[in-house]
This record gives sequence, C-alpha cells and structure tokens, in this order.
Amino acid sequence: MNDAPVPVFTDPAAAPNLISLISALVHCHIDSELEKAGADGLTSSHGHILAALYRFGPMPMGRIAAIIGRSKGTLTVLTDKLEKLGYIERTASGKDCRCKTLRLTDKGLSFKDDFIALSIGLNQRFWKGISQSEQDELMRLLGKIRSNMSSGEEAK
Repeated sequence: MNDAPVPVFTDPAAAPNLISLISALVHCHIDSELEKAGADGLTSSHGHILAALYRFGPMPMGRIAAIIGRSKGTLTVLTDKLEKLGYIERTASGKDCRCKTLRLTDKGLSFKDDFIALSIGLNQRFWKGISQSEQDELMRLLGKIRSNMSSGEEAK
C-alpha cells in the first residue's frame, strides 16, 4: 500500500504541474472506461475526433485538425488507428485526392451511445461538488491561461 502523502497544490507556481496531473488522471479515467465499454484499441486521444464527427458529420481532415486543436500530422496518426479499428473511413475529398474526408463507419456510429454515456460520466465526476459559478470561473481562467500559453510571448 502506498502511504505517500497526497501533494497539496496551493502555490501558484505549482499550477502547471497540477494541470498536467489532472490531465493525466482524466486520460486514465477515460482509458479505463473505454476498456470497460469493450472499445478495444481506443484511447482518450481518439475522443476529440469521434466527438467532432458525431457533432458535425463527415468533414475534411484539415477542418477536424482545426476543431480539435491538433496538427495534421498528429491527426493522421490518430485517424490511422481509428480507421484500422473500423470506427472511421477516409475518402478522397472532391477533385484533390490528397485531401481526405473522414466519416464514421457503422461501427463508429454504433459506438455513439457508449461515447455519450462515457462523456456524461466523466463530466459528472470531473465537476462533482463544484458549483456552476465555480465552473464558469475555472473555464474563464483556463481560457486565459490557454491564451497566455498560445501567444508565443515569453514571460517578462
């Protein structure tokens, strides 16, 4: 049994570490729930792609990359796996054979209810005991941090 003390994060300098820790815990939770749901081979990293396709339907890979905030290279690796697992398919998009459109397969569509249930469960666990006003404030602050980190400016 691990009796190591749980770290308490009260120093603002520890915020990046805390955010990283929360992210890792969320990914572990999602991966565990995917395994329980029998979604062999899927990981938390595939969720954003599936969510975009469930919400918006078939679309070019470049648009999905922009929606989920991932590079086209990262998206290619993730979609290779989703295609291999049978959740999506890629088809040529119009006249340009290099531009690919992603669409859900029957397997991907049939996973939607499990995906929604997993998402609801995650959000319930994540926000447990946190009021709506606290949620709104946290999202506002995280948006500011994201903007700070995306600006490319060095700390002064």
